Amino acid sequence: MHTVVAPETLQPAEQDILRIAGRNGGKVEISNRSDTRGAAVRAGKEKLYDPQDPTYAQNCCESISTLIELQLLRSGEVPKHYELTNFGWQISRKLTIKKKEGE
Repeated sequence: MHTVVAPETLQPAEQDILRIAGRNGGKVEISNRSDTRGAAVRAGKEKLYDPQDPTYAQNCCESISTLIELQLLRSGEVPKHYELTNFGWQISRKLTIKKKEGE
């Protein structure tokens, strides 16, 4: 089992996934839609896509497997759907609080 000592040790794309999952009831998905010109991580109406950096969406999609290994996400009931684990919820809350404090 992998453990995360502090939320800041996660890559920025991994942190972003946990944040949007927390805002979407703990669920994210990888989907292809025309507004992202390929696969992107989505949580409700939010998407992790940056038109100025086409590799950002790809990095986020690839980060899903790392988050599963770290036991922060688990596979959902449908393919390409993922849910926060209990530990994932804890990290998501910590990241959200730190972001609000930094604003």
